[in-house]
Amino acid sequence: MEQQLWAFDKFWIIWSSCLDKPRTLNEIQDFWEYDGNALYQKGLNKPIWKEMLEQGFIESKGKVKVRGVSGDLIYGKLEWIPNYLEELSKELRVKYENEQLFHLLKCIENKKKLLYYIDTNRTVFFLLPRLKILFGKKDVLKANYDLCITAPLTIIFNYYIITTLKKKLKLELDSIFLLSHSLIFTPFSRINFLGYYKAVMKELSLKELPLGIFNEAATFKLWKDYAKDILKEINL
Repeated sequence: MEQQLWAFDKFWIIWSSCLDKPRTLNEIQDFWEYDGNALYQKGLNKPIWKEMLEQGFIESKGKVKVRGVSGDLIYGKLEWIPNYLEELSKELRVKYENEQLFHLLKCIENKKKLLYYIDTNRTVFFLLPRLKILFGKKDVLKANYDLCITAPLTIIFNYYIITTLKKKLKLELDSIFLLSHSLIFTPFSRINFLGYYKAVMKELSLKELPLGIFNEAATFKLWKDYAKDILKEINL
């Protein structure tokens, strides 16, 4: 199988760090406290940032001179995300027998609407200091790079399922409050997902989530099936 650029951890550092606004590689390296010019190194055949540019993962926004040094301004693109998620879900199913992402993706009815929503809220999901809350250090980002995409997606899914359950099950505020446990008690020790979630939710106007992104029936059934499986294993 042909190696993809996203197999390189440098890819994720570069891409995720120029989503909220255009930046130079030097700015990105300074932010993540790199020594030397690691982000200028080769990917498959050329410097990885140039390959990312050629393959449509980032785009050029011209040049800028900072402290007398000229650099290319690069800006992250989102159009490739659906393909990546499909590849990731296949890998998780085949290699690790993990079908959760596969089932979640089946609930997305309109990928273009979802991408548009994420795109119009770039500075909410991908503000660089906010990603620093999530990952802390570049080594943690490199080891958990898929969260650059799945963390925002998880927030959107969680909001959608809570509003769906509220409507279908006529939940009161106390019941909705109990649903927050899955965001508080997570298996992540190095990832500050709760801090990231709170920072995003302070700013995100999720009431503006467009209709038609998710298939309501499929999403509700998925939650119900998983909830039943969990309940069977709990001895209360």
